[in-house]
Amino acid sequence: MKKYVLTIVLLLSAVLFVSKVEATKPPKFGGVLSQGVRNVRYYISPSASNFTGDIDNAKHNWMYTGWDNPIYMYKQGSNYGTNIDCYGYTDSRSGVGGYVEFFDGSDRPIATGGAAPNRNYYYSILRLNQHYKNNSYMRDRIPRHEMGHALGLAHVNDKSSIMYPTVEGGPRKVDRDASNKITDIYGW
Repeated sequence: MKKYVLTIVLLLSAVLFVSKVEATKPPKFGGVLSQGVRNVRYYISPSASNFTGDIDNAKHNWMYTGWDNPIYMYKQGSNYGTNIDCYGYTDSRSGVGGYVEFFDGSDRPIATGGAAPNRNYYYSILRLNQHYKNNSYMRDRIPRHEMGHALGLAHVNDKSSIMYPTVEGGPRKVDRDASNKITDIYGW
């Protein structure tokens, strides 16, 4: 009897030990990037120059997550015809690391001030809070998180996701479920 109980306990322990807790895929917005994610052009304004390397790293991390996805991005020297424009602002009181605004092809706002788009958008503007420019953790996390919004992902209540809505805690890298959700949305 003891061997039987011990065997069951060991089997259950092995199953629980080997099982990996998966993050939750973030939901998508009501609208997504109308041109898809295979040829995303982005621009970094001088007002976001403190984040230039971090924005470039965020782009690289979204493209090369370690899991297949259709994302390909490249930087442009001007914001003409871009899909993602990055700008800086400073607000030391809000506790907000950044937000995204969404526009149609005629430069009309679809969703601004951090609101979610309810229809497809042509381009987005990332507003990155310069208040966090000296915090390496925030410089890693905020551009990746906001870029996720620009690609069409909403917040998810899962601390292991890059799309978890906080400036405190959460991963510094794009997680597998966020990467997979991009593939779910845009396909191959």
